[in-house]
Amino acid sequence: MRTPSTDAWWTRPPDPPVVLRHSTEADTREREGKDEGEETRQDDDGTSESSALTVVLIRPPGRRDTPVRPGRPEPSVRPGRRHLILALRVAAAVVLLAGAVTVIVVRRADPPVSPPVVAGAVLVDLGSVTATASSTQVREGETTYTAANTLDGDPSTAWNSLGRRDGPGPGISLTYTFAEPIDLSDITVLNGYQKVLRRSGRLPVDLYPRNGRVRRFRVVTDAGRRTWDLRDGRAAQTFSGAPGRTRSVRLEIVAVYPSPTYPDVALSEISFTARR
Repeated sequence: MRTPSTDAWWTRPPDPPVVLRHSTEADTREREGKDEGEETRQDDDGTSESSALTVVLIRPPGRRDTPVRPGRPEPSVRPGRRHLILALRVAAAVVLLAGAVTVIVVRRADPPVSPPVVAGAVLVDLGSVTATASSTQVREGETTYTAANTLDGDPSTAWNSLGRRDGPGPGISLTYTFAEPIDLSDITVLNGYQKVLRRSGRLPVDLYPRNGRVRRFRVVTDAGRRTWDLRDGRAAQTFSGAPGRTRSVRLEIVAVYPSPTYPDVALSEISFTARR
């Protein structure tokens, strides 16, 4: 869109249609203000007639030119565009207001998946299970890293080892003691630290790759011991065929998937099933 000149002292509304007519010299002489420099032509019979084309401007009565201040022509905004400009201003205000508030949202990881319960087996009540660990990361504000976090049903909490003191994981163990002996069938875990932090205006922080994950457990019960190899993934993993009747389960870490960020190893959730 071309910008109007800023040196105009006045503007006027668009002119209405004009009436054009060709006038003869006789008609022209009847009007005052005829240009003296106007050329005439001679007809063959010796008469002369003006060849000027006179433009008669007809303007509706009652309309005047509207004076405006020099250098500040009045903008012409259609109603539709006026509404659009208002909407854009409101949207900009909302964005600025939202940007002024930083909200930290902790997104829970995928909900824990219940272990497959075979016929004749039941889930063990985790409220009756006691958990301990041979190494535990120290508390940080409101965040704890105890072994009990693996029994709370919340994947955003986890047990973490104290890696800077006890190493990246091998040799560290978790022990779970039941209220009474059970005929252990399956063990299901969520590996690693599954919490994901989402903060307004910032990229999400995934704590899973920032801590070590268990690669191999040695499962020790009152009835014997077995080896359990785990995948490096967030999905629930189940160990079936555990040695039979026992009062406790000790999970000894044999190997880990190390993290380049922190030397700790983590486990988020665990559950047990028992034969009836």
